[in-house]
Amino acid sequence: MSDKKIESLDAYVVRQPIYDSNLNVFAYELLYRSGSGGNFAGDIDGNLATSQVIINSLINIGLENIVGNRLAFFNMTRDFIVGKNPIPFNSDKIILEILEDVEADDEVVNSVKDLVDQGYVFALDDFVFHEGVEPLIPFASIIKVEFPALKQHEVIDHVNKLRRFNVKLLAEKVETQEEFDFCKKLGFDYYQGYFFCKPKIIKGRRIPSNRISTMRVLAELQNPDVSVNDLEKIISQDVTLSFKILRCVNSAAFSISRKVESIKKAVVYLGLTNIKRWATLIVLSGMDDKPQELIVTSLIRSKMCELLGEKLKYQEIDSCSTVGLFSILDALMDAPMDELLSKLPLSVDVNDALMSNKGTLGKIIKCVIAYEQGIWDETNDLNLDVSVLSQCYVESLQWADELTNDLF
Repeated sequence: MSDKKIESLDAYVVRQPIYDSNLNVFAYELLYRSGSGGNFAGDIDGNLATSQVIINSLINIGLENIVGNRLAFFNMTRDFIVGKNPIPFNSDKIILEILEDVEADDEVVNSVKDLVDQGYVFALDDFVFHEGVEPLIPFASIIKVEFPALKQHEVIDHVNKLRRFNVKLLAEKVETQEEFDFCKKLGFDYYQGYFFCKPKIIKGRRIPSNRISTMRVLAELQNPDVSVNDLEKIISQDVTLSFKILRCVNSAAFSISRKVESIKKAVVYLGLTNIKRWATLIVLSGMDDKPQELIVTSLIRSKMCELLGEKLKYQEIDSCSTVGLFSILDALMDAPMDELLSKLPLSVDVNDALMSNKGTLGKIIKCVIAYEQGIWDETNDLNLDVSVLSQCYVESLQWADELTNDLF
């Protein structure tokens, strides 16, 4: 990640992960909207304006600060495709998405062919099979099939037809584990959606014993009466937890001049509140049957909640961080949130925020999740400027990605 200074941004910019079949992040799609509040859907001039916003914003931010070393999917309007506006990024860093409303006339097809010859890779967005789009298929490397827009038999039909072509298939807007399983069975190559943030709850199934053990540790860490000695003992009993705590403390994220070689010293350096937070994070990151991006998401949410709490001058900043961190607890444990929270000694405010978005904490986590998912109209409850939300989000991305390198 670059340490380039990020200027104020009058635009919403957010990334959404795209996974391979092993749930490793293959790329991120970049979503955006102008901070002016206009809704540009279906308006070509508006689409062009929005495209210019994201291009300018990313030049300002730095693409590496948004996606790291992953590929970036960009939505491309007709004007960009036919060359009226230059594409200011190297072809090896991006995948260009042709929007579904771009007509595949001769000018567009010839421009796409020229860009492919230059090394650019194309994806067809929100694909529905019809004669008008067929001229673009030979030049596409990836075709995105929007799962909710098609019934299951239509998805099967699309997959069968598209297998004739040399393309990878991406299942888009996959929202549940059941939808993911269905698409994986059909042989999709990539997956996009928030299925990974949803729990896979099987009725009548008890929480597995390894999850119960994790919940016990989390409960001990969240106990408001836990002492420094108790905390040292809890951490020291787990070799993996101890190792990761020491590795984090000695990482660049903390800039400690002298090497910390014991848990006792780590507690002294970080303080009781911080060591509890990091130990909790590391315990959660130990869920090795869950995608790493789920932990990255919890980190981003935790940091963004904390930053927004500071902007709002909220007194319990630690609670902001906790709400963000635990907002994916049900997905990690594959159990209902209310059942899990009943086993943790969290404050009433944190519980209310996680269960029903109540109070200031509830508004903060609701805003963060809405921003993350590109639901722009639900990011206004905090009455913060667009530039504040954008800067907090980008700062959270950088922080989470850097920290992930130390955790995994």
